[in-house]
Amino acid sequence: MSLPVDIESPVLEEGAPAWVVTFGDLMSLLLCFFVLLLSFSEMDKAKYKEVAGSLAKAFGVQRKIKAYEAPKGIKMISRDFDQELIPARPREEFIAMQQREQIGMALKNEIETGFKDMQDLIQVEAGEKEVTIRLMGETAFDSGKADIKAQMVPLLLKIGSVLAEGKGEVIIAGHTDNIPLNGGPYGSNLKLSIARAAT
Repeated sequence: MSLPVDIESPVLEEGAPAWVVTFGDLMSLLLCFFVLLLSFSEMDKAKYKEVAGSLAKAFGVQRKIKAYEAPKGIKMISRDFDQELIPARPREEFIAMQQREQIGMALKNEIETGFKDMQDLIQVEAGEKEVTIRLMGETAFDSGKADIKAQMVPLLLKIGSVLAEGKGEVIIAGHTDNIPLNGGPYGSNLKLSIARAAT
C-alpha cells in the first residue's frame, strides 16, 4: 500500500494580482491625458452640433439634443487666467493712421524721385499719430534770416500739395539759429524762430 501523498495546495496571495495595479495606473494616466487635452481645447458650437447630429443619425437617435457647450473661442478651463486683450481701435482712427502712412510714403517717394540732391537734408517719418518732416541744418534758411531759400520753394510747394490731399492738422515748428542774435530785424532767436515758422 502506498502512503498517502500530501499534496500541497498553492498558496493564494491576498489582494489583486500585480497586473491589475499596472492596468489601473494605465487607466488613470489615460484619464489625466484626455482631461489635459480637453483643458487645452476650444469648443466650436457649430462643429459640436454637427458631430452630435451625425452621431445621432449613425445610431438612429430621433430626439433633439440640447447642447450646453462654451461659445466658440473660449477655453474650457482657466478662462479667468487669460491675459487682458488690447481694445480694438475704432475704424476712423485706423483709417486716419493708414492715411498718415500713405502721406508719409508719398512724401518720401516725391523727395526720392524729384529732389534727389536734397535727400540727405530732409527726413520724413510716418509715425502712429503724425507725419514728421524735418529740414536738416541750414537747408531752408540762411543764418539770421527768415526768408526761404529759392532752391527750397519747389520742394515746399510739392510738400504742401501732398499734405493738401489728406485730412488733419498741419503744425509748423520754426527753428532758430545756433548763433545768438544781438539786434538786427528780429532782435532775438525767439523772434527769428517765430518769423521762420510764419514764412
